[in-house]
Parts: sequence; C-alpha cells; structure tokens
Amino acid sequence: MSNQIASESDSTFWHGFTNMRGFRRRGISIASAEGVWVVDTEGNRYLNAFGGLCNLSLGGAHPEIIEAIREQAGKLLYFPIERATHQAADEYARRLARVTPEGMNTVFYATTGSEANETIIKMMRQYQRLRFGEDTTKLGVIALDRAYHGVTYGALSATGSAFRRFRKQFEPLTPGFHHAPSPYAYRCESGCGGSCSLACADAVETMVERLGAANIAGVLVEPALGVGGAIVPTREYHERLREICDSNDILLAYDEVITGFGRLGEWFGADYFGVRPDFMALSKGINSGYLPFGAVVVHDGVYREFLSAVDGFIATGSTTNGNPLCCASALATLDIMERDGIVDQVRQTGKYLFDKFENLREHAIVGDIRGAGLLMGIELVKDRATKEPIPQQQWQVIEDRLALSGLIIGSQGAEGLGGTIGIVPPLTITTDEVDELYRRLDGVLARYSRLTAKG
Repeated sequence: MSNQIASESDSTFWHGFTNMRGFRRRGISIASAEGVWVVDTEGNRYLNAFGGLCNLSLGGAHPEIIEAIREQAGKLLYFPIERATHQAADEYARRLARVTPEGMNTVFYATTGSEANETIIKMMRQYQRLRFGEDTTKLGVIALDRAYHGVTYGALSATGSAFRRFRKQFEPLTPGFHHAPSPYAYRCESGCGGSCSLACADAVETMVERLGAANIAGVLVEPALGVGGAIVPTREYHERLREICDSNDILLAYDEVITGFGRLGEWFGADYFGVRPDFMALSKGINSGYLPFGAVVVHDGVYREFLSAVDGFIATGSTTNGNPLCCASALATLDIMERDGIVDQVRQTGKYLFDKFENLREHAIVGDIRGAGLLMGIELVKDRATKEPIPQQQWQVIEDRLALSGLIIGSQGAEGLGGTIGIVPPLTITTDEVDELYRRLDGVLARYSRLTAKG
C-alpha cells in the first residue's frame, strides 16, 4: 500500500490537521468510494470505519444523492439567499422542520459545522442584547473542556481547553468563553466511581454562580462528545443542564454536527436525551458530506424575539449559504433516511456493534469501550489499573498498522493526539461489514499485545 504521494518539494497542497512529513511517507491517495469502502489509486480497498470525518452517513457515491445534485445543477447552480430565496432552500427548510424536535422550526443556513456554531454564538449574544439592552454584560459562553466545535475564531474559542495544541498557536482567542469539566465517566474528575452523581453538571452551575448569570449568554455543548473521545453523558446530565439554563435565563445550544441525523439511533442528540435546546448546529450528516453544507435550527421562542425586536434581522451569513446544490443533496439524504428507516437501522446495527466489540476487552491495552448508536470510542491505555494513556509513539504504530490492514479509523482524544480509536462508520454499514471491521481491528490489537508482551 505504497501510494505515490507528491514529495514535499513539488507539492502545493497543504493539508490541515496533518503532519506533512509523515503524510509524505504514509499517506494514502483515494480514487473512489462506494458504501463503507474506499479504494486508493493503487487499487487497495479500505473499510472506512470513520465515515470520512463522521460525515459520510449514507456511504460513498450514493446514486440517489448524486442524481439529485445532477438534476439541481440543470435548474439552478447558485443564487444568494440574502433578500431573496430559491425553491431548493425553501423546500429543505420545510422538510427539515418535520424531523427536528418540537418547537424548533426555523432554519438558518451555513456552509460548515464551524460556521453553524459561530452563528449560534452570534445569535446568543444578539438575543441577550435585544432583551437586556446594548450595554448588557450577558455575553459569556460556557462550553466543555473536551468539546470540539470548529476552527473559526468563535468556534475555536468554544473548543475545550483540553485541546491546547489546537488553541494555543492561534491565541489570543475570542474573549468571553469559559470551560467546565466534561462528563467523562472513565476519567471522572469528581471520583464518581462509575455511579454518576452529576457533579460535572453541578460544576456548570457553580461556574454560573461564580461568573454571575448576568454575564452568561448561553451554554454550548455536544450532546455526545465526538472528537473528545466518544463521550456519551447520561440523560440526567442533559436534563440538569436544561434546568440550570432555565433557572438562570441562559440559552442552551447543542452542537449536533456529529450527533445529528441518526448517529445515536435517534434523529438528533436532543431526541436521544429527551431535552429540547434553544439552538442546534447541523452539518456533516445533513447531506452525507457530499457538499459543504450546514444549518442552525432555532427554537420558535428565540426567533420570535428577533422578529419582534428587529424584524428578524441578523448581520451574518456567507456567500454560499443555502446553495441550491447543497440543499438538493440534503433533501435527497432526508428522503433516503425516511424511506429506508435509517434511524431504526442504526439502533439495530449499533446494538450488534457494541455487543460484538465487547470482546475487545480481552486485550489488556483496551481501557474503555463507550458510545451509543454508531458512535464508538475505544480508549487504549498503557496500564489498565492506573489508566495511564498509551504513549503517542505507540498510538502511531497502532494507527499505521490499522491502515496497513485496510482499516481507516478516527484518532480521538484530548489534544487531538489520539489514544481513542474512533468508530463512526456510515449509518448504512451492515452486520457483515461490522464483522469485517471487528476482524481487522481485533487482529491488529492482538498482534500489538503479543509484541508488547515480548518486550
């Protein structure tokens, strides 16, 4: 599997989040995709267990999505939605509102997940200014220390302090962001010992009390943390967050960029936990990742405030928001998901995945297996008793061997340095493909365990 990658001297393609020297030695060049499989330029097939970047929800090259894009291209390729509209944007907003939680019927388009979160931060602050006046101090945002919200400055500032490597090089970041402990049961800072006491939620309340509710506009969280390590809180945690926000006149926003559109076995993380937020950020699975697209869904009560105060005006948006091709691809994705019962399928396949992968605990290197639906994290450790993280060098060895076995996984965990194997496959993965995924992963972990046992 030695793809021909351009040398450092003749390449003009600079990849984000990539060690470029390492990439020139180990990188792969993908030529095609179908379902959960991708094929490189040398004909090698890989099982795409991370679904691209958690976005290929219906797999690669779905013919109906491709046809929808092709058909839309023959009608209208582009028209801005600033003081205008087009049929594809109108139709998708109406259809999306049919599957979002009750009371969340207003859609604001974005191009990426980062932009969707950035827009929510702006909406939170403008909303509080509309209610409390231009001079209000109710502008702060509380997020979680292992959360990942994106790369634009507001989204990066909301991204957790655990991702110091991502944040530090771009400082000074946007002021007004505060980070509370994440509901990370495996490494609970409050010593819950496997029986959650909701101390992590109480820490949010303590932060509100310390900073003053008059200084906090909103709380922004992922319903289940993705890049931070597939951390899934309890329903009670989210209910407590909603309670804290309501009692302090604070908005609650869910970053559903990864959890949205069936990933947890419900349409949205909000449905999975039974809690209604004031905002949801959507992207990735919104159109199976085929084109750059995102959206913010706003609760009716919040939108009414904007309508009554400023006729719904908000000074944000970008050139490609609501692009007709993107809307058409999202509408086709929604059609397929509803027709084929994809969300129900995720519940069934997800159960099979977790039952099967419990066997990986036989490997001493596996510290924890966690997640929900088709979002799984397998945390590797050097020592189970102490939970000492696997050294970065050893993680790289395992990641390389997984690639050599024809398996593409996600590198999750604090600092973005890995340590947790991310399994976030297309929602259409079959049980036979789950078996094949397990076989390859189990083989690599078994071989690694034998080698380390020999010293």
